[in-house]
Amino acid sequence: MSTTALQTTTEGAKDSKPHSRPLWTRLFQAVLALLIGLVGSWLVPLVLGEEFLVRQIARAYAPLVGTLQGTARRDAISVLVIDDQSLQRAGQSWPADYGYYARLIDSLGANRPKAIFIDVMFAAKRNDPSIARLIDSACKASASGVRIYLATRRDADGRFLLRPDLEAVSPRCVHKVAVEYEPDQADQTAWSYRLGSGSGAHGSPLSAANAIYVDLGGALPATLHSDVALNWGLASASRGLEWLQSTAPDASHHGGHQDSPAAPTSYCREANGSAADLLPASIHRLFDPEAEKPVCVFHNTLYPADLATSSDEEDQELKAQVEGRVIMIGTALQGSNDRVISPLHGRIPGVYLHAMALDNLLFYGKDFKRATHASLNPDGLRVWFLVLVGLLIVGFARMVREKRAMRVAQASNDKPGADASTTKAPWKRKPREALLWIARKAASVSINLLFITGMLFIGQKLLNLGFLAVIDVALFAFAAEWLEWNESLWNWLTDTPAPAHHH
Repeated sequence: MSTTALQTTTEGAKDSKPHSRPLWTRLFQAVLALLIGLVGSWLVPLVLGEEFLVRQIARAYAPLVGTLQGTARRDAISVLVIDDQSLQRAGQSWPADYGYYARLIDSLGANRPKAIFIDVMFAAKRNDPSIARLIDSACKASASGVRIYLATRRDADGRFLLRPDLEAVSPRCVHKVAVEYEPDQADQTAWSYRLGSGSGAHGSPLSAANAIYVDLGGALPATLHSDVALNWGLASASRGLEWLQSTAPDASHHGGHQDSPAAPTSYCREANGSAADLLPASIHRLFDPEAEKPVCVFHNTLYPADLATSSDEEDQELKAQVEGRVIMIGTALQGSNDRVISPLHGRIPGVYLHAMALDNLLFYGKDFKRATHASLNPDGLRVWFLVLVGLLIVGFARMVREKRAMRVAQASNDKPGADASTTKAPWKRKPREALLWIARKAASVSINLLFITGMLFIGQKLLNLGFLAVIDVALFAFAAEWLEWNESLWNWLTDTPAPAHHH
């Protein structure tokens, strides 16, 4: 071999050795990873819509959060659902007359609830003389210590108003609360709940959950910068929605004829926080057909028929469901658009949104989880702090990877006959290379999960951020780093050739 060839070979081997990048380079790349993550968390939802990866990860994570939510404050709330059968039994049609709600207030008030919230609009000026009875029942309940809350929405003039005769007794007998709600633009799911500002006639009054929470003695920050990021409870209530679904008829074993259809079954499945309940639905349904169904609702549910007791046992059961609780009355009528989508419970009556929001406020208090994004207000700064934490984690991960790559490459260069493997036939080399590739990817995925878990713990437990906001930052920051988007961008910005990869 000539001297020139030997020199070229020596220099090529020398240049092939990995070099440790300066600290400022690694930090800059980590910053790029986080910036790409922030841009991605804003841009990708606009492009990919409801199939957006972050929402899918959030749905998979929601059962675990629902278990951590616990049931400590669940018994402070009961939901009363008015469905089509309830109206038929009462000889009513929609909209029911005001006297119908007066009778509900009277029956519930006799069992001493703390508050009654009616999630039905009483703004229309319709000719119904029974309005006098509703006002009388509301004032009597209020005088006995039961606060009555009535739902309002913004009218064409931007005001939150009841019909005039109810406005006349507000707030002496009834209290107006806002029920404005906008589903998530990406997947229409109820990930958050608006608290309201309480800023007067031309501003939003406090939301139902916020107003009730404050009246029960709760305290929130004087200035609110974000909505509540909802944690939907997982454990199914002992009394839930009585919705049924038909089942397919069974084929007869005699002559191939079909038997009569089986009895209708519940639309939902019960969940008690078992290991199977924590699995993503796509995995759970592989061994449990019931996993196709949503989880049954979290809060105990009553129907108007439950108020007409006929025995001492029924009286005691009703009292246990009502006394000392907040009763939230809503509708579950066919054709109604008063529905929300829970990541755990599917499409359910909208009144459960207010119940879950109040549960969150009672459980977390002023440390409720914030639905926010990076900004300059106090809640937005929490996201920026999480970005900084992610920067440190990403930077540390990169340094560990580079040092490991240097050790592996150095060991390969120092090993006698290191290049001999390249002379082996492909069928001898490829199985080993495939196994090494699989091992590296498995390790990368494991680190990925640890990274996101750590970010979720810091974001939720220490910074009180909603897990959707945390996943937005963590997922894309991680992807930018471990898919080496930032390295490619750095090489492009600095006109640096892409480094050779060592196997």
